[in-house]
Amino acid sequence: MNFLMVLLIMVLAVLLADIIAHFIPVIATPIIQIALGAAISFIPIASHFHIGHEYFHLIFIAPLAYFGGMEINKKQIWKMKGSIASMAIVLLAITGIVVAPIFHSLVPSIAVVVGLALMAALGPTDHIAVDAVERHSNIPERLMELLKSESIFAEVTSVILFQTFLSAVGGGHIHPGHMGLEFLRLAGGGILVGGILAFIKLIVVRFITAHGIKQTALHTLIGVVFPFFAYIVAERFEVSGVVAIFTAGIISTFEYKKGSSQSARLDLGAEHVWEFLSFTLDGMIFVSLGMQVPHIVEELVSGHMEIRAGLAVAVILIISGVIFGVRYLWSLLTLPKYSYEEDNISRPRAALLFSMSG
Repeated sequence: MNFLMVLLIMVLAVLLADIIAHFIPVIATPIIQIALGAAISFIPIASHFHIGHEYFHLIFIAPLAYFGGMEINKKQIWKMKGSIASMAIVLLAITGIVVAPIFHSLVPSIAVVVGLALMAALGPTDHIAVDAVERHSNIPERLMELLKSESIFAEVTSVILFQTFLSAVGGGHIHPGHMGLEFLRLAGGGILVGGILAFIKLIVVRFITAHGIKQTALHTLIGVVFPFFAYIVAERFEVSGVVAIFTAGIISTFEYKKGSSQSARLDLGAEHVWEFLSFTLDGMIFVSLGMQVPHIVEELVSGHMEIRAGLAVAVILIISGVIFGVRYLWSLLTLPKYSYEEDNISRPRAALLFSMSG
């Protein structure tokens, strides 16, 4: 019962954060959600609240990855494929290669491969924060479109890289060839499993629609349940569940024949439900993050952690600065002209906007 009560409190915090952000727009919604999460952690029933890694991915990441695949603009993605790959894959890899050795030199107890895993988890642009930036800033439209696309693909890439480096940590050594194969296995296997499951779902949905089963509630329920099922199946095959779900989300956009009133009604019903789920789950992730902050601070202040509080703060600032510096330099070198030239801003300014927004 306490678990459900805490979840309810977290949902209320998401609602409250959005209301506060409306009246104080200068503060990004995720920041308010983290602050409210920190406050919630002082409530007795929430003081030791914890969601396991596997359940966290199943409950939060799986449906959000599926929705991310559903909402991408396929034509726009194809036009920007080179820039997206540069930002979401190459930049993420370069950031890990640059930052991990620095991390190791600052904190020798953290191995380079562990630093790579941490950068895979922390390096990508967060699409929730990007949504907040879009609502409260005047970033050029094409630059924002590139940033949103990057955030979706970077999160998928980060999960694969994190799992790859994590397997290397378990093995106790780094072998580039093995890590490359592991990356391909996780990504390729995820695409294969997600594609097969999504194709089966597509056939089932079209079959029941052709036989007169067209209730919006039923079709929406199938869509909501599917990502959880597909994620579990993919994980059972030991491939990336997030990639499988993301792939399935893209394929799901082809389920209904476009142009008919029936298709429009089903799409509209699903859109409303997914907007609700995305809003709620996105917010709960940040509230959950905020709930961990007081415990981390307590550990640092009490000296129970292996690293001193002052050094921890210094490491955070240095690493954050290096990540920003790498992102800015890469943006300065690779940002496509079409993303900013129509808005009459210089390349350095566009790179700065892109780096700060990410």
